[in-house]
Amino acid sequence: MLSSSDMTPSIACGIVNTMKRRLSQRAHLNGEQRAHAAKLFGCARVVYNDFIAGCENTRKTGVNPDWDVIAKQVTTDAKKTIERQWLSEVSSVALQQSVRNAQRAYRNFFASLNGSRRGPKMGRPKFKKRKAKQSVTFTKAARFTVWVDGCSRWGFVRIPGLGEVKFRVTRELYWSTVSTVTLSGNPDGTYTVSFVYEDSRTFTPSPENTVCGVDLGLKSLAAVVANDGSRYLVDNPKPLRAAQRKLARLQKAHARSQEGSKNREKARIKVARLHTKVANTRKDHLDKFSRKLARENQTVGMETLSVSGMGKTRLAKSVYDTGMGMLNSMVEYKAAEHGGVVVRVGRWEPTTQVCSQCKHRGGRLPLSVRQWTCSQCGAHLDRDFNAAVNIMNAVGHTESLNDCGGDVRLRLAEAVTCESGTHRNRRFPAVVGISTL
Repeated sequence: MLSSSDMTPSIACGIVNTMKRRLSQRAHLNGEQRAHAAKLFGCARVVYNDFIAGCENTRKTGVNPDWDVIAKQVTTDAKKTIERQWLSEVSSVALQQSVRNAQRAYRNFFASLNGSRRGPKMGRPKFKKRKAKQSVTFTKAARFTVWVDGCSRWGFVRIPGLGEVKFRVTRELYWSTVSTVTLSGNPDGTYTVSFVYEDSRTFTPSPENTVCGVDLGLKSLAAVVANDGSRYLVDNPKPLRAAQRKLARLQKAHARSQEGSKNREKARIKVARLHTKVANTRKDHLDKFSRKLARENQTVGMETLSVSGMGKTRLAKSVYDTGMGMLNSMVEYKAAEHGGVVVRVGRWEPTTQVCSQCKHRGGRLPLSVRQWTCSQCGAHLDRDFNAAVNIMNAVGHTESLNDCGGDVRLRLAEAVTCESGTHRNRRFPAVVGISTL
């Protein structure tokens, strides 16, 4: 990160990051546009599946498939046949992008096989289903045009075959830098248009020498302890749990409706809309919390959690309802925007078992134990805050001093008498600076 003396006057008050970003907006299509969008989705899906089938059939003969040859067969040559002549009714750019998506899926699969791709193992590309989420992508070759009505918050994008698609503008950006437009059909019957553009926003750098430890949990989303002595709990809204009764009622109504009827489709849309609301509530809460962490701390210490492994336990629903994986990725890229860094602590580190005052390891604690007293030094510890202090110390900042030069680690870990630790109270609010959802 640049120091204040190294910054030029133009960026002295912030960090300028120029990068490719994606912005998704709600699109509003009329009847004719919906019909053509369905045709676009179907053609792109058929081309994708034909490319996968061509590669697999060629591989079964013992010959390595030539992607360029197969791509020409499923697009240009297929348009000349009776079975696929309707591919000529849609933009060729959307079909070419569908082929590129299939090729990218194979590249990820091969990179996962040879170990050059990080993360879990990728499976072989599969055929796309008609009832799955559909999308089509247009590059600059499609000669799309994007503009915004200056007198309102509405924007328009002219796409070949669709005409002028109306969308809601929630953020100002340089529309001339848009390089890719993607139209997606959502399960709840709505449409989304997303733009890939160049962003050069200026972010306020995080304060220097500010460090925090973050302990993620299920009852509370996180316990945060900073090296200045502050600490707070972040509430877990549990959006899926909150909507569980309503979701069960809607799913029961959907299951009892007659298959193929209009009422069944209406019931399906109601279920999909509720799922969308749950996902949006979760994402909004994580967005606010991750931005707060990145803005206020130069170094953020977090545990390396296996979310997929935790998803195989009896707490799977609570784990996925929390959105831990999404939060980890959000904190990483937002910390980079503010000139900070995220330091990971190994998943096998006993952050909960070790006393943050004397480093005595007291052994495993059941989840029902929220507070405990160290048998070595007698410190009264809160389970979540003690783990957050250990995470903060593990990232290389064990000597956290206050303005007077005194050690503040005891005050960080000690649970006061009026505090229940993992429950909301007036002295330590669940979320500081974040509105409760």
